[in-house]
Amino acid sequence: MNNLSHLILIATVRSVNITMIMTYYEIGRTIVEYEQKGKYRPDYAKKVMMELSKQLTTEFGKGYSTSNLEYIRRFYSVYSYRISQPVIGKSGKFSKTAK
Repeated sequence: MNNLSHLILIATVRSVNITMIMTYYEIGRTIVEYEQKGKYRPDYAKKVMMELSKQLTTEFGKGYSTSNLEYIRRFYSVYSYRISQPVIGKSGKFSKTAK
């Protein structure tokens, strides 16, 4: 593979990885802040995860099982203070300052 092709491949992979990370972050934020209202309540959380799993699977296809949503929720809980607001912007979309 020539050098230019390799650089393009690396840039593409990074772009996809960033998009996936930010998507998971936003889904996790939605679960924690809006669905759970900032509190983890096991009885309520199970119902929320099941309903959200159905909605996301219907809209986007595979990959949104309740176990995956739990991983996504945990991802947000662990990294919410590490991912800065200017990167995601106030609307939840990438800002121009994101690299």
